[in-house]
Amino acid sequence: SAFFANGTHLETIVGNLFANNPGVTSFNRGFSDCSALTAIPSGLFDASEKNTTFFQCFLRCSTLEAIPARLFDRCSRVTSFYSCFCACTRLKTIPAGLFDHTVSTTNFSQCFQNCPALEHIPEKLFDLCPRVTTFSQCFSGCSGLGAIPAGLFDQNAEVTTFAQCFYHAKSITAIPEGLFDSCRKVTSFSMCFNSCSALETIPSGLFKDTSTVTDFSQCFANCSRLTTVPAKLFANGTGVTKFSNCFSSCKALTSVAADIFQNCTGASLSFDRCFSMCSNLTEVPAH
Repeated sequence: SAFFANGTHLETIVGNLFANNPGVTSFNRGFSDCSALTAIPSGLFDASEKNTTFFQCFLRCSTLEAIPARLFDRCSRVTSFYSCFCACTRLKTIPAGLFDHTVSTTNFSQCFQNCPALEHIPEKLFDLCPRVTTFSQCFSGCSGLGAIPAGLFDQNAEVTTFAQCFYHAKSITAIPEGLFDSCRKVTSFSMCFNSCSALETIPSGLFKDTSTVTDFSQCFANCSRLTTVPAKLFANGTGVTKFSNCFSSCKALTSVAADIFQNCTGASLSFDRCFSMCSNLTEVPAH
């Protein structure tokens, strides 16, 4: 059940609140919509070793600015952080090592979605979460996020979707090389970088090890400063069925290399509106 859901006026949490509740298995929506909550006490979940989910736990805690380090250190059984800090609109930082002990986690969908004040992702944030299968919308709407750390997903070999992962992260200027090199089970990058309006380039080989992908729809749509697309970007996309709107409204894009879709030979492949509204595209290769 939701312990303090819709607790609009809840301002503080007693640090030992759950100290005598070692049997707790769920904190689903535990503090969701506690819009006056400004801080989370350290050690709040230290006695919660049997807990398996933080589904929407701090959803829309709109005055929360920070997360204590080691908050989840005793939570090795947790499988889901779905929407855990979603819409924490004043959240500025994520402590390094926050998920170092959540080794059973499979779901980070929407975990930090719509946190526009978030400026930084710690390096190696997910390194000790080898079972993760989804980062869907994880950082979508993080409009103040300036960079993606190199190697962020290096230890997440089981991931199957990055759909909308960085959607509308409009301050990101670059994508690290090899960001997805370890993620060889991914099926969807749909809208992954959609509306990253400060993004100017895509690293070559970004999708070189993603032959399982079926969906790149809207992946770079509305990246209005994107000027180039590297050669052979989707060369290993033998199973792709959707490129619809992939680069739509990339208004700074001027040309497209002939080999970006090399080996993309799916029988039901869709390029619907792939380059629609690319108003400065002056050259389309014949072959």
